[in-house]
Amino acid sequence: VYHILDRLMPEGLPMFSTKDREGNGPQADSNGDSPPLFSGHIVVLTDRHSASASEILAGVLHDNKLATLIGEKTFGKGSVQAIITLPDKTIFKMTRALYFLPNGETPNGVGIEPDIKAEDDPATPEDEVIQTAVKFLMEK
Repeated sequence: VYHILDRLMPEGLPMFSTKDREGNGPQADSNGDSPPLFSGHIVVLTDRHSASASEILAGVLHDNKLATLIGEKTFGKGSVQAIITLPDKTIFKMTRALYFLPNGETPNGVGIEPDIKAEDDPATPEDEVIQTAVKFLMEK
């Protein structure tokens, strides 16, 4: 997620931070090593299955006013997990931190609300979410 965001954001904007139980963790900011790939308006489509990396990407772009979110509220998984294999080959999955967006909030357990709500109707041949996004961009 960091490398994608860094290519979409101007230098110095806050990306995200992670915090463990004690509230400690690093803050990631865009470093501007490369010029942004795209400088126009970005629309990110979200739905109830948008989680983890896609959710953090959407939230960071949204909080920095670089994107408009269109669709449904996201899933709400903003946790950093580690997988540890024990000597007996048992696999242990552990949440070690939470992601926090530039606005200081975590999407974990709550999700991110879109700017424009839209939902696809599977009974129609069109994708209403994409149509909503195209209409929005055409009006920009």
